[in-house]
Amino acid sequence: MEEKVIEQETNQNKKGHHPRVYVIMVIILVLTVIVAWAGNVIKGYVDSFVMHGDGEAEAISYMEGRNVTDATTAEALGASTDAWEVFRASHLWDGVTVTAEDGTVLSGVFYDCGATETVIVFPMFGNTTESRFTLGEIFANRETNILLVDLRGEGDSGDAACGFGYTEAMDVTAWVDYVNQMTQGEILLYGEGMGANAILFALADETVAQSVSLVIAESPYASFHEMATYTLKHSYKLPAFPFYQLMKAVAVSKVAYTAGDPELAEALADLSARAAELPPVLFLAAEEDTYIPYAYTQAAYEAYPGAKELLSAGVEHGAVGVSCTEEIVQALSNML
Repeated sequence: MEEKVIEQETNQNKKGHHPRVYVIMVIILVLTVIVAWAGNVIKGYVDSFVMHGDGEAEAISYMEGRNVTDATTAEALGASTDAWEVFRASHLWDGVTVTAEDGTVLSGVFYDCGATETVIVFPMFGNTTESRFTLGEIFANRETNILLVDLRGEGDSGDAACGFGYTEAMDVTAWVDYVNQMTQGEILLYGEGMGANAILFALADETVAQSVSLVIAESPYASFHEMATYTLKHSYKLPAFPFYQLMKAVAVSKVAYTAGDPELAEALADLSARAAELPPVLFLAAEEDTYIPYAYTQAAYEAYPGAKELLSAGVEHGAVGVSCTEEIVQALSNML
């Protein structure tokens, strides 16, 4: 009799364990799915924004697609693009290459207009020498020599992971050295987005800072952390935590920087002691920018310790050049 009671209790205990086992198995399964999904998301982000992979063009197209262009701005952009294409078609160019400090071979296209003034153009992330240059007409009218370059990992330049402007500063240094050897005239630097960040990071190099007469920085961003979390939220619909931390850990493992290196505001603060030696910077910001928010560029402007001016317009990303053409021309005259 006692044996039967014990057997019944044992069977009941076994039955009681089954639901708990099922719950644990379901939790493990759900966690496995979440981890696999998160891993794919991070892989996609790193592939698109760090490794210049197949998803880069699609990611950029999605982000740029959130910009809303009004008819007037669209017409101005079209006219600017047409004028730039006319310039390109009517001027001879030379393909040029340089090698950055880390051995990356960089490619560019040089339009020699016989001038003593040369502008080096550093495009935004995902763009190349073939992309539009909204300030092109301004410099064409000035008869300035124009050097368009492909940043590392883009276009015809050598493969390299994206450093969000930090490692691309080596590209800026290499191209400034190239122009310095070619001419004794004035050097101007123009950059958009990450290209602008690369220029501002490069000013830590005293030779670059002393060689450049003027910088035009369109839509730089002061904080990589803010830019990355903004992209995660708006392109991937994900919270900053823990995805930013995971993405940053993977990025750091692939690019030659440490966790804090791509923060532009910190790099600019370090230049304060040399403020008098820095070139003037003309910052351009789009107030309706959904690609690189206006506040991020304003923060970069405020962090720069040298002479500076901020021009902004109530337009979307990439349209400041056609909305403030006269103001930009006047600023060039005043700051050079």
